[in-house]
Amino acid sequence: MAPDAFLAHLADILETDAPLTLETVLDGLKEWDTLARDGVIAFAAETLGLTLEAEEIDGCLRAHDLFVLIGRSALG
Repeated sequence: MAPDAFLAHLADILETDAPLTLETVLDGLKEWDTLARDGVIAFAAETLGLTLEAEEIDGCLRAHDLFVLIGRSALG
């Protein structure tokens, strides 16, 4: 998945119009909470067929970390 497509999906999950970059700090977003984390898990499962654990996502500090996690999981 291209970074721009990932960021668009992340913005949809967060329900935000704020511009996101790979350097966006997740905890700096008021929309980043357990519901958003669960949305990332659902997105990965439904769209990409990936299984992510909440603990893996909780270890992500920036949008880039999520992007890498999803990419690494997709590669198996």
